[in-house]
Amino acid sequence: LDKVFPFFHGKITRKACEELLCKNGKNGSYLIRESESVEGALCLCVFLFCLNLKDSTLSLRVYLSVMWGKKNQHHI
Repeated sequence: LDKVFPFFHGKITRKACEELLCKNGKNGSYLIRESESVEGALCLCVFLFCLNLKDSTLSLRVYLSVMWGKKNQHHI
């Protein structure tokens, strides 16, 4: 997947993700990785530059849900 989606980094640790994003240092840069603690979940990690705080990353866990044969049901 990483050849088709360069932002997908697969199974890397949160620490490795933070190091990679901080090394880039570009505000708003992001990557998607597999969650270390929740099987099948993905994490969207975003680099945030803050003047008053230490540079940091924000990690959001993303759950994918596939609904087969069920209409008019939405998951957020």
